[in-house]
Amino acid sequence: IDADQVGAYAFGHVFPPHHAAAAGFAEGLAAAVAVKRARGLAVDEDLATLRRTMKYLLHHQWTEDNCAMCTRKLRIPGGFSENVASPIVRIDFVQHAMAGMLHGSEALELLD
Repeated sequence: IDADQVGAYAFGHVFPPHHAAAAGFAEGLAAAVAVKRARGLAVDEDLATLRRTMKYLLHHQWTEDNCAMCTRKLRIPGGFSENVASPIVRIDFVQHAMAGMLHGSEALELLD
């Protein structure tokens, strides 16, 4: 796998990974970690997977530096597109990514 895609989730090797799919996975995995912790179960492997997924999301978040596909009229640093081949940013892509990173950060105990 290309190092740029570690932590991503896709529909096979033909289509680029979808950021919203990775974000939804992070949301679900963070919830599973909370349930497992409440039950006293091990979560180390889940946390390692969650960390990879969150790194993927942060790496693919639009910034001023990597927004090469953005138009001059529509620059959305901080947003998330559907995948690396799409400049379109939608609220559901951003919402799932932000929720995944928030809940993932809580599960990884990165927040106070």
